Amino acid sequence: MLVGEIIFHIVLIGVLVVFLNASYGISTEGAIDPVGPAAFPQFLLYLAILLALISLFRAIKKWRGERKTSDTASIINLPVVGMLVSLLVFLLLIDYLGFIFASMILLFSLFYLLGQKNWFKITIQSIILPLAFAFLFGNVLSVPLPRGFGMIEILSYYVY
Repeated sequence: MLVGEIIFHIVLIGVLVVFLNASYGISTEGAIDPVGPAAFPQFLLYLAILLALISLFRAIKKWRGERKTSDTASIINLPVVGMLVSLLVFLLLIDYLGFIFASMILLFSLFYLLGQKNWFKITIQSIILPLAFAFLFGNVLSVPLPRGFGMIEILSYYVY
């Protein structure tokens, strides 16, 4: 799956370049230091871009070597596509169903896609984990989580 790695590197370098461009807009008014407040973020971004370029070239070199040896490699991995679709459905449903129920659906599908075949274990984990995280983030850490609409919103007040 080196094609995905190469695409990731290209996207990462693009994001780093956008951040680097934004760092040049950091105001230097009132800065006592001659280097300025933008120097440290720019140094880190240049370093990250350099390391990402080195990693990209290594991935391309590895991909070219692998492409010569195997010509039957599949580019599309169905479990990965299933996980991406599951995450997209989660993002679409979280505002309507709330964090708990949307997370239950997401975890159930991810456990199944990752190879868990015990339905009882999948169901129990898909119920307990969202409830535990909702309690932890909603009550202990006071992080606001989406509650959903209607009856689901009312039920969510019992947990967080």
